[in-house]
Amino acid sequence: MNNKLSWKWLLIVVLVAIAGWNVYPPQDKLKPGIDIGGGTSLIYDIDTSGLDRTEQKGLAQRMIPILLKRVDPTNVTIHVDGTRKEHV
Repeated sequence: MNNKLSWKWLLIVVLVAIAGWNVYPPQDKLKPGIDIGGGTSLIYDIDTSGLDRTEQKGLAQRMIPILLKRVDPTNVTIHVDGTRKEHV
């Protein structure tokens, strides 16, 4: 093998080994994202323009039950394994 090519291959092998060492064991060091972990993330922004201070106070806490009813109207969670859990 060409001398220029052999040190490049050696460098690649060493870098891959170091990268593999840093993520081993993968279940402890790599966290699945929302798409792989099986979930979603939803962020709401409350427009408070036109509201005075008294109307803004506690608005987020008052919005939570309304948004929960809109997102999950039956109040039932279906898990990946198919089991259902009703929220009380």
